[in-house]
Amino acid sequence: MKKVLSILIIGALLFGVCSAQIANAQTSNNSQRIIGTWVADTGSTWIFNANGILSVSGYNTEFKFVVVDTKLAILDDGGNLSVFNIVMSSDSKTIILDLSSMSGRPRLADPYWLTKK
Repeated sequence: MKKVLSILIIGALLFGVCSAQIANAQTSNNSQRIIGTWVADTGSTWIFNANGILSVSGYNTEFKFVVVDTKLAILDDGGNLSVFNIVMSSDSKTIILDLSSMSGRPRLADPYWLTKK
């Protein structure tokens, strides 16, 4: 009985470590795939830099961003945080950013469609 219990505990630990490694790889993968220049359906250009800075045409400021799994968090210089759900096409050439929460201003109704430039 002790042997079976020991095997189950070791299995659970290994599963937890593997799950964490897969989650970290997924987070890193999504972070890397969003880096670059994108054109929104509104005509604005979004530039996601590898240093976590986002530039959007039409704005005289830079934003900070982070990607975690399927979420994109953008922080403006006024401290307002916007969190988007990310849906990326399998070829990584199109993303849909659907706003899930926003602080400091009204929530936008329509998602952004961005195409890789």
